[in-house]
Amino acid sequence: MNPLADYQKLPPFNDMTAIIDSEKFIECPPNWSVVISDVKGSTLAVKAGRFREVNIAGASLIALLCDKLKTRDFPFVFGGDGATILLPQILIEKFKDDLCYLIDKIEKDFDLTLRLGIVPYSEILASGTRIFMGKLKLSEGSHLAQLTGQGLALAEKMIKTQDRYLLRGIESERAHLLPKLSCRFAPMKSKNGQIITVTIAPVVSFDDLRLTALLQKIKPYLADEKHRPVHDDIRMDSFSQVFRREKQINGFRWGAFFELFILSCIQFLMKFFKLGALGQTVRDYFAEVPVNSDYQKYDGWLRAVLDCSAQDAENLNQLMHVAEEEGLIKYGMHSSDSAVATCVVDDIKNHQHIHFIDGSGGGYTEAASHLKSKLSCKTLKILS
Repeated sequence: MNPLADYQKLPPFNDMTAIIDSEKFIECPPNWSVVISDVKGSTLAVKAGRFREVNIAGASLIALLCDKLKTRDFPFVFGGDGATILLPQILIEKFKDDLCYLIDKIEKDFDLTLRLGIVPYSEILASGTRIFMGKLKLSEGSHLAQLTGQGLALAEKMIKTQDRYLLRGIESERAHLLPKLSCRFAPMKSKNGQIITVTIAPVVSFDDLRLTALLQKIKPYLADEKHRPVHDDIRMDSFSQVFRREKQINGFRWGAFFELFILSCIQFLMKFFKLGALGQTVRDYFAEVPVNSDYQKYDGWLRAVLDCSAQDAENLNQLMHVAEEEGLIKYGMHSSDSAVATCVVDDIKNHQHIHFIDGSGGGYTEAASHLKSKLSCKTLKILS
């Protein structure tokens, strides 16, 4: 029996405004658990210019479980410096040692501390809170989880305040690889003027019609392709930069070295030649990257990376400011000139790849830091 079957059969919805529609979601089963990771001290690491390493460490848990589960069809949300994942406890127990090895790997290879905790959903339920799972459609056959419910904030609080939920790193003499994780694309420059990373925390219930109206006003920024931060002219970063990151992720491997060298040559030659089937495969992959990009999500906070003109950015900021003044939300924003991608790739030939987008300079981390400075225990309420 497939323990992920109910989630995998869940029909996806087409736009983010559906996060307020309870019929699009199913509740997390009682025998599942919440797995949350985050990079401790990520704000300082980002300010030191290490935002790409923070992104890689943040996506590492997702990449590890994609590899171990042999599927991307399970509920996970990337948050820039970490991830939230829901899984059956039986699968977590099966791969718990791998999670502990991951903590040690991030410490050794990236000099970052990955805090990783597990909370049984049964304990969330016992507190009187719940978590629900839905799916946002990216393209045909590709979708990403969206999570709602007050239980998400509770799980995060439990992990941050009670050491018994935290995993400890396990040292190992053998190398622990993340073969599906990569960071090969150069920063993607804004075409409209600036890349805006926004993080929004609702502080009223989803049944408040004012919040519904606000989501409708935000919808054009989320739904219009002109605001998508990934365009069709993406390119690989320099060979030296890509190889340095790949070496950090998986150590030095001759096979990876030659693969990157060949891909760099193909990208260069594609400017002048078609290169037959090989060139077409690479072109198809590059063409799919924009539609398979994760640049908007909900996990109790609505997060998005958007390509905006100066006027659109000002309009969005003003919209958020008014909503905050009215007591509907708290929000944080960050502006940069480009976006960056951290990728989990199964197979470029069969559309099996997902690209986690963040604003350059640690957009999600900086926006979240701005948001948290506004929040207090009395005002924050993560809602279902």
